[in-house]
Amino acid sequence: MIIVFIDAENASVTIVNNERELVKTYPWNDLQSIVPRLGADEVYYVTAAEFVPAENVAELLASLTGEVITEEIKPTGRKFIRSTVPGKLIVHGNSSEPLEFDSPVDFKPLDALPANLEDEYPSLAIYMNQGKIEIIDECDISDMRNNYQSKMSRFKKNLESNRDEALDNLLVKGSVDDFLDRMDDDEDTSDTIEIGQSDLRGNARDSQEFFSTIRQSGIEVTDQDIEAVE
Repeated sequence: MIIVFIDAENASVTIVNNERELVKTYPWNDLQSIVPRLGADEVYYVTAAEFVPAENVAELLASLTGEVITEEIKPTGRKFIRSTVPGKLIVHGNSSEPLEFDSPVDFKPLDALPANLEDEYPSLAIYMNQGKIEIIDECDISDMRNNYQSKMSRFKKNLESNRDEALDNLLVKGSVDDFLDRMDDDEDTSDTIEIGQSDLRGNARDSQEFFSTIRQSGIEVTDQDIEAVE
C-alpha cells in the first residue's frame, strides 16, 4: 500500500510505501523522483492532515473502541540500540570499554550510554550506514525478540534433522579405526570394507560439518579418522 500526502503549504510530497517500510518527502516539483515511486496501481491520496499529540490519537481510538490504554502499552519514548547481525559484534572506540552486542536481541538503552555516542565510537556511524546497527523504539523490542526466537527454533530443528540424517547413514560405535579393524577380522567382509571406506570419503567431501555432526551425536572421532578419509 502506498500513501501519498501533498502538503501545499510546504510545497512537498510525502510518500509512504508500506511494503518497503519507506517514508520519504520530496519537493513537489521533483516529478522525476516522485512519479516512479507512485507505481502503476492505486494509491491513497491525502490532501488534508494535521499534526496532533500522539496521546490524542491514542485516546480517540480508545473512546471509539472501548479499549483501555494500560501502562504496559503506553509509549515511553525510550530509544534502544542493537546489532542486526548474527553473533557478537564489538565496536571499539575512544573509550577503554568497547560497545559489545552479544546478539541481535541484545538491546541497549541509549540513555544509559554516553551522550556523545558517535564521538566516543567513531566507527558506529559506519556500522549504522551498513545496516549492521540500528536505533529502535522500546515498543519494537517484543516483536524483534519473538521473531529472533522463532528463527532460532527453526534453525535448531533443521540442525537436529541434519544430524539424525547423518546418523542414519553411518551407525558406528567407537572410532572409525575400531570399526574398520573389526571388519578386517572377517574375510567375508572385505568388499564391505572397501564400500564403507568409500562411503566415508564421500560423506566427508560432501559436507565440511560431517565430523562435527558425528561428534555432537556422541560418537568418538579422532584426528586419525579425519586424515584417513581425506
